[in-house]
Amino acid sequence: MRSIVVFFTALILTSCVNVRYKNSIIIDAPRNIVFAILEDFENYPNIIPEVHAEVRIITENRTGLGVQFINISTFGRHRTESIFEVTEYRFNEFIRLENRSQYGVTELIVEEAEHNRTLYTLINYLRIPRFMRNELFRVFDEELEIIRRISEYNFKNMQE
Repeated sequence: MRSIVVFFTALILTSCVNVRYKNSIIIDAPRNIVFAILEDFENYPNIIPEVHAEVRIITENRTGLGVQFINISTFGRHRTESIFEVTEYRFNEFIRLENRSQYGVTELIVEEAEHNRTLYTLINYLRIPRFMRNELFRVFDEELEIIRRISEYNFKNMQE
């Protein structure tokens, strides 16, 4: 029995591939509103629970360069706990998160598209089992839509 478990574990690990996800979305809200949502890591479980079941900041600073947090993800039957660190940070422009527990980098880019519109780009570099690729990409696409909806909602409420 043990040899079967070792075989399947080895099979899953060897079937991992390096993937790059990149997609962008136009958001009808200013860049600072979008960025504020993206850098509020502790709120991720409330807005994107499919990827972020729990987030705990483990540094004194809550935003900016050097922030580290533990992220517990549930994806289907898979549960992972990772430590992320903000390794690059440009206020209202760019956040680079490196997964210190496993292979992975996330880049969050916000650019002014035109007055009160923002181009938000999400890039993920991951090493995952091949069979998870399509489903994970679908979740990332949904994440873009969620950020768009929340940003536009927040901007609309600010104007009223």
